[in-house]
Amino acid sequence: MERPSPPAPRPSLVGAIALILVGLLVLIPSGLCTGLMIFEPIVAALSDPKTAAAVAASAITTVLIFGGPVMLGGAMLLWYGVKNLRAHFRKPDEG
Repeated sequence: MERPSPPAPRPSLVGAIALILVGLLVLIPSGLCTGLMIFEPIVAALSDPKTAAAVAASAITTVLIFGGPVMLGGAMLLWYGVKNLRAHFRKPDEG
C-alpha cells in the first residue's frame, strides 16, 4: 500500500512580497524608459518622414533589444511573486 504524498509547502509570504517589489522596481523604470525612447523616434518620423523613417526603425529596434529583456525580467519577477502570493493564501484542499 502506497503512502499518500505530503502536501507541498506553501510559498513564503515575505518571499512573494519581495519578488513583487523587486519586479516592480525593475519593470516600472525600464518600461518608462523604453516607452519614452520608442516614442521619440516615432515623433521624429512623423515630423519629417523622408529622412527619419529609417532612423526611427533602427532606433526602435535598438531600444527593444536593450530595454526589452530588462522589462521581461521585471515582468517575470512580478508574475512569479503574484503567483506565489496567490499560492500562499490558497486553502490546502484547493488544487
